[in-house]
Amino acid sequence: MSDEMDRRCPVCESSFTVASSTSRQVFCSPTCRETNRQKMPTQLICAVCNNEFTASGRPRRIYRSAERKTTALNSSDYLEQRPCPTCENDFNVPKTMHRIYCSPACQRDAERQREQERDEARARRLGETPPPLPELPPPPKPHIVAAPAVTSRRNETRWNRE
Repeated sequence: MSDEMDRRCPVCESSFTVASSTSRQVFCSPTCRETNRQKMPTQLICAVCNNEFTASGRPRRIYRSAERKTTALNSSDYLEQRPCPTCENDFNVPKTMHRIYCSPACQRDAERQREQERDEARARRLGETPPPLPELPPPPKPHIVAAPAVTSRRNETRWNRE
């Protein structure tokens, strides 16, 4: 008994034979497979302006243009205000984003505080005195180098040496 099975190509409607009934082959050739992959243009409705637009290829787009997508992602429906636990200022963040702090500086401060609390708890558990929190280094001073003054005497000696 043969496991061969006849199938019909959904693109060109031709009949072809597969090796077994469990074969996953759907198309008669790679050309038909690629033709099917490049789907016909699809009419969709924009999620922002509710106007109809044409999308070619796979219809995953929900916005008519990049500008409409930007508008949607910056709208008050998409953003929410959250308080920063470090500085207690409110900041806007997309609802889908898991962001806790308003800035990297606040995140570093919170990490520093957590590390200090962890060190203090460990010291209490071991009966030691907790280490003091290291002080932050002072901010670097701006390095200003004054340009040497151009004088005629300096230029004269420079030209006379050559």
